[in-house]
Amino acid sequence: MAKSKKRGTGWIIGGIVIIAAVIVYFAAFYPPVADRDVSGTIGGAEKADKHRSEQITDGDVVLDEQNSSESQSMRSLDERASELEKMESLDRSKALSKFAVLDRALVLERFSPMARATALDKMKVLDRAATLAKMDVLKRAEAMDKMKVLDRAKTLEKMAVLDQAIALDKMAELEKTKTLEKMSSLARTKALDKMKSLAKTHQALEKMSPIEKARALEKFSPIECAYALEKMSALDRTKALDKMKVLPRAATLNKFSTINRAKALEKMGVISRTSTLEKMKTLRAAEALDKMDVLARHKTLKKMDVIQRASCLEKMSIMSRCEALKKMSEKDAKATLDKMSSLEKTATLEKMEALGWGWAGSDI
Repeated sequence: MAKSKKRGTGWIIGGIVIIAAVIVYFAAFYPPVADRDVSGTIGGAEKADKHRSEQITDGDVVLDEQNSSESQSMRSLDERASELEKMESLDRSKALSKFAVLDRALVLERFSPMARATALDKMKVLDRAATLAKMDVLKRAEAMDKMKVLDRAKTLEKMAVLDQAIALDKMAELEKTKTLEKMSSLARTKALDKMKSLAKTHQALEKMSPIEKARALEKFSPIECAYALEKMSALDRTKALDKMKVLPRAATLNKFSTINRAKALEKMGVISRTSTLEKMKTLRAAEALDKMDVLARHKTLKKMDVIQRASCLEKMSIMSRCEALKKMSEKDAKATLDKMSSLEKTATLEKMEALGWGWAGSDI
């Protein structure tokens, strides 16, 4: 009797387990998911992942380019350029191909004209066009002058129409004609139309008052504004820049050649110059300060807040940096050095010690 009771209890427990398993199965898998729903869900997830991945990649490229170039000092760029120039041509090409576009352009600006031309010649057309578009306008013109006509034409065709027109405008008449002949008819027509448009704009601007020029120029893209201003006489350019708002003025000066940028800034009042430099890309601001008259540079740095001053100084050439610090009071110099990176601070102090420089404490 006891045995039959035990057997009955076992069957009941077994039945309960089976019923529970069936309930769990149907709760989890019924109704079944159609094949197309599965594939649709996976496809949607894959598309979403891909979309996110593409967004991150694009953002990373831009961020990479900004961060890598803005983190460089002129000293480190000069050092990298010097190292690369000593390499064999093939090794140099491989090394340059790994650089962000802006870094590559900044390093090539520091090459000798012949080494720059050779390096550009070894690049793929698209890479060459992208690099040239980021270079100082005078260095770009110098590099394009040294290219073979057919290579120059192919490169120009891969650049934006505005960049094409500006590059062609800077060429000697014969080289311009030869280059246009080698371009496709469509690219040639677009470039010539843009050049005519730029010429008309220049003629219209010449008839305007400085304030009218400034308001008109503020509506241009920075590169078009820079081109228009560099076509003006030095006096007209100064008057127009003086009347422009700080942000468009700074964005435009970023696109000037280094020498023209320094000259334009030197002609401004110290307050306008300082506020403009503070809105510019730090490396381009540092390049301009590096080329400025020593007195103008000193007055400008004195007006900057200590963090901005340190950022600019650590991106200047080591000699200009030391000269600038020497002209400051010891208090200002030490405050500035404390805001610089430890690497740049050490390099600066070592150089000043080697030169036997303390602080003159001049306060112009």
